[in-house]
Amino acid sequence: MPVGSTPIDFAYRIHTDVGHRCVGAKVNAKIVPLEHQLQNADIVEIITSKHSNPRLDWLKICKSTHAKNKIRQWFKKERREENIHLGKEILEREFKKNHLEEYLKDNQLFQKIADKLTFHTSEDLYASIGYGETTLTQIFNKIKEELPKGEEDGLFLIKKSKKSKGRYVQAIKVKGIDNVLVRFSKCCQPVLGDEIKGYITLGKGVSIHRADCPNFQALSQHSKERLIEVSWEKDFQGVFYGVEVEVEASDRPGLLSEIMGVISELRINASYCRAFIQKEKAVVKLSLDINNRNQLDTAFQRIGKLKNVIQVKRLINATNN
Repeated sequence: MPVGSTPIDFAYRIHTDVGHRCVGAKVNAKIVPLEHQLQNADIVEIITSKHSNPRLDWLKICKSTHAKNKIRQWFKKERREENIHLGKEILEREFKKNHLEEYLKDNQLFQKIADKLTFHTSEDLYASIGYGETTLTQIFNKIKEELPKGEEDGLFLIKKSKKSKGRYVQAIKVKGIDNVLVRFSKCCQPVLGDEIKGYITLGKGVSIHRADCPNFQALSQHSKERLIEVSWEKDFQGVFYGVEVEVEASDRPGLLSEIMGVISELRINASYCRAFIQKEKAVVKLSLDINNRNQLDTAFQRIGKLKNVIQVKRLINATNN
């Protein structure tokens, strides 16, 4: 057995059933914990119970590949239904988060992926996901392999956003008021460098809008008494602002890859990306984590120069202020 082996390793070396039923051990006539490291010439006695089963944390305790494989095999077999259900939950949650729900309904696609990953059925694949053997990245890559050429360009797994919401208040100066609650409007999503306006909300502090925001302009006409002067703190850095962007272009192979290439080169994080065809035009919607207006302008200029790109614009949600 490997150096550092434990009573669990020893139990599985005797027999698989002895390992599965192990509840304790004696070493040199003294009871020891299961994580105890055995030494040469130790006399080991395994204590078993017919009502006991392996535990997942044993995989962190035992040292031998033999024991780990036996433990994994038990969980695959005995908790198969549970793992299938968990695997489906993981896929559904992650695919919805990445706006890929349409692929969840394609049973034939998942059977092909199962075949490519050497599983007999798609349920074997789901169980493997639930147990943690097969990763979402593996699944995603296999889906891309099965799609027609060009269509796979529209698929990207999205990394977690790195926006620093807790520091927004430090970036804004409200005229005549200190320590006021500040929130950035989701409708127009201002970034450092935009011309901004403030609106005093009921119980939610000061809402920050872009000066050209249609929602703010409507609010200012009806409630002028709630308007307040705001400004950016000079040279404030370190906050990332979410910006919704739409690119319209004449469709061509590799278009989305080039757009994402520009985003990557500028070291901008994309927390959402979706490409589709609308009225014979390619439309790419992105949610970008932007540090300042100059960075956003640079991205717009670079993307706008790509072949077949018609326009690049920021989106405004007219119903969310």
